[in-house]
Amino acid sequence: MYFFQTQIQKPVAFFAGILFVFFSFSSFSQSSQTVRGSVIDRDSKLPLIGAKVVILNTDPLLGCTSDLEGNFRIENVPIGRHTIRVTYTGYEELVLNEILVGAGKEVTLTIEMTESLKSLGEVEVKANPVKGEPINEMAGPGARSFTIDEASRFSGSFNGDISRIAQSYAGVTGGGISNDMVIRGNSSKGFLWRLEGVEVPNLNHLASSGSSGGGMSILSVNVIRNSDFFTGAFPAEYGNAMSGVFDVKLRTGNEEKREFSFQAGFIGLEANTEGPISKENKSSYLINYRYSTTGVFEKIGLDVAGNTLPLFHDLTYKFNFPTKKAGVFTFYGIGGLSQVSVAAKKDSLLWLHQDDRYEQISISNMGAAGFNHKIFIGKKAYLNSYIAITASELGADLDSLDNNYNFQPVQRSSFIESAFRVSSMLNIKFNAKNTLRTGFIYSRVGYNLQSEDLAKNIVYLSSNGATDMVQAFTQWKHRFTEEITLNAGFHFTWFGLNPEPVFDPRVSFSWNLAPRHSLSVGAGKHNRIEPLTFYFAEIQQSDGSSTTPNQSLKPAKALHGILGYDFQITEFVRFRMEAYYQYLYDIPVEDDSTSGYSVLNYNVSFFSSIDNNASVPFINAGTGTNYGLEFTLERFLENNYYYLFTASLYESKYKALDGIERNSRYNNNFICNAIAGKEFPVGKSKTNAIITDLKLVWSGGTPLTPIDLNASIAAGTTVFDLNHRYANQAPDFFRLDFKLGYRRYGEKSTHYFFLDIQNVTNQQNVFTQYYDAEEQKIQTIYQLGFIPIFNYRVQF
Repeated sequence: MYFFQTQIQKPVAFFAGILFVFFSFSSFSQSSQTVRGSVIDRDSKLPLIGAKVVILNTDPLLGCTSDLEGNFRIENVPIGRHTIRVTYTGYEELVLNEILVGAGKEVTLTIEMTESLKSLGEVEVKANPVKGEPINEMAGPGARSFTIDEASRFSGSFNGDISRIAQSYAGVTGGGISNDMVIRGNSSKGFLWRLEGVEVPNLNHLASSGSSGGGMSILSVNVIRNSDFFTGAFPAEYGNAMSGVFDVKLRTGNEEKREFSFQAGFIGLEANTEGPISKENKSSYLINYRYSTTGVFEKIGLDVAGNTLPLFHDLTYKFNFPTKKAGVFTFYGIGGLSQVSVAAKKDSLLWLHQDDRYEQISISNMGAAGFNHKIFIGKKAYLNSYIAITASELGADLDSLDNNYNFQPVQRSSFIESAFRVSSMLNIKFNAKNTLRTGFIYSRVGYNLQSEDLAKNIVYLSSNGATDMVQAFTQWKHRFTEEITLNAGFHFTWFGLNPEPVFDPRVSFSWNLAPRHSLSVGAGKHNRIEPLTFYFAEIQQSDGSSTTPNQSLKPAKALHGILGYDFQITEFVRFRMEAYYQYLYDIPVEDDSTSGYSVLNYNVSFFSSIDNNASVPFINAGTGTNYGLEFTLERFLENNYYYLFTASLYESKYKALDGIERNSRYNNNFICNAIAGKEFPVGKSKTNAIITDLKLVWSGGTPLTPIDLNASIAAGTTVFDLNHRYANQAPDFFRLDFKLGYRRYGEKSTHYFFLDIQNVTNQQNVFTQYYDAEEQKIQTIYQLGFIPIFNYRVQF
């Protein structure tokens, strides 16, 4: 995780020269583009025939009507940003603002319209879509859509890392070394990643077991379509999650023409291709590949990272095959391989810290491949079915140089997990008022978990096998009127290691009490199984044998409640406020009445206790509470500028078996984000643009457990003062990021050039502390410092 600064220091001039060459030889003449897509019913997903689609700010007006399959096509649309109006008899009118039409890529839109409850001719139905409204029509408060065109503008996102972009939203802690999804004071291990409707392993490079984050996202922003992000009280279809959900969708490749893009930057090189497999059948492909810049430099013999070398590459693909009567068949996949190696210093004169003797190689690999079939049943329903295989591998080898410069093995770990999943969901729209959604998920989960401390001769893990998990859900949406909507349902979970059924009811209610004002309420019960490494932790017995007492622990559970208020100040500006309360129970804690150890404070797998560096037995007797108030003031891009201001005030507490209420590790107390950006049109036709973005993050410092210096000196390692867990707090976190970019259109291409400066002031934000046995003092590890990131992208 600490590699980003060392990765960037040396090759600035080298990359600047490459980007200058790319940029200087580009062709820059203006052109037009095609805008096309489909118009469908939001609930039933069926095509709407004869919908009128008009681009408003062209002279003359450009438009068309959707065909028998709901498709529309508008050619020769001028380059630039446009407003599109969509109307259909009996449906609420839609107006889509600031749609960016570029030279290098066609604009493809899927437009979902809501059926009106008012009779034809009663009134003219107009309802501009609420910006940021979730795509899932059964979502309640605590949800928003993740719009790629909007979110990718944010600075500090490592070229479109979707996790770091989401950290700008209210209630999400971010800005540090990792892109962990810490939401509303919860550990990131309670977070759920879904890809194409299926649960997948951590979608990040350089990940840790049990965590939701890592160094950077495996997913390129160039392959994602608009997706949903949840911070609490999720709909009934989402299970095995307690803190949040990211429901990521891959876009479909262009089925009419071949398109390409290439990207080069300090993070990596990227190539993307898409196009038709068969134009007659409208089948298509989308393939994206990325390779780390450090890997390129290593191949050509450049040393840009010193003794720390991070490497990664990833591949994403999607093949789409629509048919006339048998539905749509989709094959998709993603794979990411990454490792970071830290070399020991071979000269004892350089051994200033204990870590200088260590040599470590850590790997983080994941993959997922799936098949999806979607078919319409009559005019009211569709069936969505999935088969997927996922796998992850995390490992680390740690060695240490002795005084004779010989490597001695210290630790070995290897966590391999796989899953075979089958799921199916039936969606039925009975009428404009009632929609029912029900489905099931079956998972066969395999594991091979090994971990040992060779220096101390301790085996923490040695298990392999498989277990099952069954989930089922039903949810119902009822629209009482145009203004009042109810969503209700439940989620059922059965986990093979502890076959106690878990039943989670969910409900949400929304009321548009005035034309620009709405209230929403959401409540629900949620559960999450722990990382498998936790269940199979081995407890060493005095006779040399071992047991696994944690294997039958129940899932942790949480009750969520949210009250939300939205005020659409103007068409482009909205204010949102949410108050929430979460009660967490059945939390695994150490089975010791004097211990304050709770799994709520850890975002990685915890098969051993930091208290005594040995595996310990746990019981489901812990609790926790998270409550707070969040504010969002957001202006979506219009007239070439936008802003996003968020503020979160919250408390996060926990109790272990000793009964003492303490701050949790994630109780920063407050988080503030301020983001503002503007596009400055340039050129004769004012379609090219200089792009700027500024981001400020200010939050409370991380709670820290103080280190007992005298005890650490006596023990020769870090010893915490466990009577004052998380009683200290690091100084406030502060970070300023700035992005400067240029977008220019060629005859058949679009060129982007960005400089993203992260931590402009080089603020030294505390990450953690440890005892250094070599110097016999407490050392501080800091978050990321000043990092300039160049990036160039071309679409053609």
